[in-house]
Amino acid sequence: MKRIPLPGAILIRWGRAMANGGLGAVEVQKDTRPIWYCGFVKDVGPKDELLIGFEDDIWPPSRYAPADVRRAPRYSTLEFEKFTPKVGEEVEVRLDATPHAPVCWAIGTVGKIKHDFFVVSIHPSAGQKGNDQIVEKEKLRPVAVRSGLTADALNQETFQLPAGLQSWMTTDDGLGCFSHIQDQSGLVTILVQSSKLTLKLLGDKKATQRAKLLLEVHIKHQSQIQNFQDVREKRLKALENKRNRIEGSGFKHSCEFTVDHNFIPRIIGKGGDTIRALREKYDVQIKILEPGEEGRQTAADHERVVRIFGNNAGNVQNARTEVEYVEEAMPLEEDQCNWLAGGKGMRSIWSFKEAAGLVYARLEYDSQQLLLCGTRSCVEDAIALFETHFMYCPVFRQMDEEMENLFAELESYGDYDARWESWREEPKAKGSGKGEGKSGKNEEKEAKGYIGQNGSGRWESREAKEVPPSSGGRWDKRKAERGDARESGTNEPEDSSFPERSQSSREGKGGKKQREVILAPEPKGGAKGDEGKATRRRPPPVGSGEDGDALNGRARRGKMGIRS
Repeated sequence: MKRIPLPGAILIRWGRAMANGGLGAVEVQKDTRPIWYCGFVKDVGPKDELLIGFEDDIWPPSRYAPADVRRAPRYSTLEFEKFTPKVGEEVEVRLDATPHAPVCWAIGTVGKIKHDFFVVSIHPSAGQKGNDQIVEKEKLRPVAVRSGLTADALNQETFQLPAGLQSWMTTDDGLGCFSHIQDQSGLVTILVQSSKLTLKLLGDKKATQRAKLLLEVHIKHQSQIQNFQDVREKRLKALENKRNRIEGSGFKHSCEFTVDHNFIPRIIGKGGDTIRALREKYDVQIKILEPGEEGRQTAADHERVVRIFGNNAGNVQNARTEVEYVEEAMPLEEDQCNWLAGGKGMRSIWSFKEAAGLVYARLEYDSQQLLLCGTRSCVEDAIALFETHFMYCPVFRQMDEEMENLFAELESYGDYDARWESWREEPKAKGSGKGEGKSGKNEEKEAKGYIGQNGSGRWESREAKEVPPSSGGRWDKRKAERGDARESGTNEPEDSSFPERSQSSREGKGGKKQREVILAPEPKGGAKGDEGKATRRRPPPVGSGEDGDALNGRARRGKMGIRS
C-alpha cells in the first residue's frame, strides 16, 4: 500500500538533499593530490576514524582519519545559477567512475567555452596532465575551500524513535527526511539503527542540537501520518476484499452475460445450494446484479446481468456453461415440422430433451420452429441431435411414398387388408404392455394374431389359414357308439316340440361339451308335487349299449324348457 506523500515543498528539499549526495555523503582525499573521491560514512570507529564506503563497492570500505574527510559542499539553486565559469578560471570538474576508481572531483582550468560546453584542462598536480574534459555546466562547481573534519565535528548524540516508525525508518521517505535534517542542521551524517529504533547523530554540538529540534517536529507529524496509514491500509484492504467479492476486480479473468429473470431461482438453488456448489467446484465468484444496479440497463426488463470472476479462464467458462440459460428457436421446414408433429416425432422430441438435459423442448407448429431452452451447452447438444435426426427425414419420406404406391397397387387387385396388416406388423415401442408378464403376452399376440372363434378361441399364427378338424375325443366316441339319431336321422322323434339342436348348441360356447340334464319319467303313483321335476343322471358308460333317450322314453318339458 502506498504512503500518502508529504507536502510538495518538503519533497523538493528532500530531493535536493538526495541530489547533494544523500545521507552521510562525504568526500575523501586518498593522498596529497587535489582529488576528492565521493563516498558515504558507514560508521565511526575508535579514535574517531570514519568507516567510508564507496558507490557500487568499487573500493572496499576503509577507515580514514577525520582530516582526510570533508562534508560534500552543498549549493542552493540560487547559488548554482549565479555560478558562471569564465575562461582561465579554476573550477572543480566531476570525473565519472571507472572500473578502478569511484566518482571524484578534480581541480582544472577552463580553456574554452563554446555554447553551453566547457573545455577544462585538469590541473597538473592532479596527476592527469594533458587530459582535457569537455563538459556541461552541471559537472562544474566552484573550488571548495572546506578542509577536512576536526574532532569537534564528530560529536555523537542518539535520538530514540517511537515503535510505530520502525518500518518507516528504512524507507525512501524516511531516508529522505533524515537527509533533509542533515542538510538543515549541518550534521556530518545520521546513522540509522533500525534494530534499536535509534538515530546516531554525528556532528558538532550546535548541529546535533538543531537536528534534535527538527527531529521532534518531524517525528510528531510522522507518527500521526503512520497511524493514519495503518488505519487507511485496514480500510482499503477491507474495501478491496469486498470489491473483489462483488465486482471481481482482484481476479485475472471475468465474463458477463444476461439471463432471463425466470432462471435466477434455478441458478441460485434452494437456500443458495446450487450457486454455492458452483463457487466451490470452479473456485469462482458469481454475482447476479439487481435490476438497475451500477447503472446497468439490459435490453429487456425481464433480463438480469450475471458476472463470473476467477483466476482460471477455463473454470470461468465452465461455470458460465452451467448458469447461462438461453432459449433458441430452431427453424424447421414444412416436412420436418410434419415429421415431428406425429406421435413418433413427439417421442423423439422428448427423448432428445432428456438426452441433452434441456429445461424444455416445444414444437411451435404455426411458426414452424422448435423452441429449445436450457444451458447454452445443453442447447448446442440438442441442436446437434435434431440436425442429425433431420438428415433422415428425406429418406423416410421416400420410404413412405414407395410403400404408399405398393398399397395402391395391392388395393387395385382387391387386397384391402395389406395396409392394415402392414400397420400391425410395425414394431412396437418397448414397454407397451402392462407389466412384464402381460407385455410378453402382448408381444406373442402381435406375433401370432387372433383368428377368431373357430371352436377353440385360440391365438394362432398368421400362417395358419385353416384349422384342421379335431380327431375325435371322448364325446365323439360316445356319440358314435350310441348312434345319435339327430345326426343319422333314424331314431329322431316326430314330436315337433323337440326342436333340433345344432352342433354348436350341443358342444356349447368355445366347443366345450354342455352338461347333460335328463328328465326322469313320471313314476306311477308318485308323490304329489313331484311332477315336472328334473333329476340329474350320469350318462351311460361307454360301451354299455344303453341309449339315454330310449331309457328315458321321451323328452319332457320342465320349468326350464325342453331338456334332454
